[in-house]
Amino acid sequence: MEKDGLFKLQWEIQPFEKGGRRFIRGFISSGRKDRQEETVLQRGLDLDYFRTTGFFNDNHEKSAGGIVGVPTSVEFKRHPLTKAHGWYVEGQLLKTKRADEIWDAAQDLKRIGEETGVHRSLGFSIEGKVLQRSATDKKKIIKARVNHVAITQ
Repeated sequence: MEKDGLFKLQWEIQPFEKGGRRFIRGFISSGRKDRQEETVLQRGLDLDYFRTTGFFNDNHEKSAGGIVGVPTSVEFKRHPLTKAHGWYVEGQLLKTKRADEIWDAAQDLKRIGEETGVHRSLGFSIEGKVLQRSATDKKKIIKARVNHVAITQ
């Protein structure tokens, strides 16, 4: 979805623990069509800002209270199921009420899926600025800068 040159695309998250700390991981983008019927050229994504300065936030919240984590790893790799190459991240959650709520929801959704076979998850949604679209297909993003990644339903 784009408004004033900004965009948001969503992917599933996976919670995990490491050294007693809470982390999330998953693909934040791939070359496949998203829910808005758009595709993003993966090599055209600039994740430098996100990697060095960006945050994970709660559902695109812009206030400081919406910050729920920081990225610890950003890498380009092949998705094991779709076989598409995309951007995979890991990040650590903060010790805040909102981060606690996200962690609890992610864990409960994971448990429900394992117990019942009904799978739902929270998702990643990248935020940033579209820098270039295809001249022949306006639904294809050629270049974009990712600033932050939201955790959303």
